Amino acid sequence: MKKKFLSLSFKQILSIVIPLAIIAIYATFSTFFILNMVLEQNVAEKAQWANDQVQYETKIAFETPSIGVNSLADSIKNDPSTDNISFLLKVFANNYPQCVEFFFGRNGQKSFITNDDWVAPKDFDYLNSQWYTGAREQGALSLRPSPCPCPEAC
Repeated sequence: MKKKFLSLSFKQILSIVIPLAIIAIYATFSTFFILNMVLEQNVAEKAQWANDQVQYETKIAFETPSIGVNSLADSIKNDPSTDNISFLLKVFANNYPQCVEFFFGRNGQKSFITNDDWVAPKDFDYLNSQWYTGAREQGALSLRPSPCPCPEAC
């Protein structure tokens, strides 16, 4: 009888093929499991983003800045420091993106603060601007319904 090179019995073939098949199946299922987790995470992130966008658009459409003015005024009264007011105006502007700018002037102190750290020109007199005189007349914070196109003119 001739000996065949690399001739294997059926049992020997099964003992090699079955473990390789099991490893291949395990690797395939592991890959699908990992891909599924990645896709689910991506879907969850997109769903959260969409939810955030809906909340943002709803807030812009239905919640006017006047709702938050009282709490802004209370927060300023609790801590009237320039750093706190600057921080509060930035937060307020972030929460109400439909508003362009927020200005805060202290009565007679020539202290002028904005949400975007705008530096007024030397000759700028906010004490005669519409937003300031309106607030002074009301004795409180004042919101103007339309943004001022040029802060120097307001």
